[in-house]
Amino acid sequence: MEHVENHNKYNTIIAPMNNKISTIAAGLASIENTDIQLCYASVKLYNKAGYYLARVSYNIKYFS
Repeated sequence: MEHVENHNKYNTIIAPMNNKISTIAAGLASIENTDIQLCYASVKLYNKAGYYLARVSYNIKYFS
């Protein structure tokens, strides 16, 4: 938000391409400051074969 306020003569476009939390944060920021523009890129193709597989390599250490 500070960056946007310091550069108010420029267009600010945020394209959240990380996770749902960053997308929600970008949306809340644009609600707070209406000068912020959001850009959302939809997926062209999902990697269904690798997307839903759980990763099996866990390293759990228990401490008492």
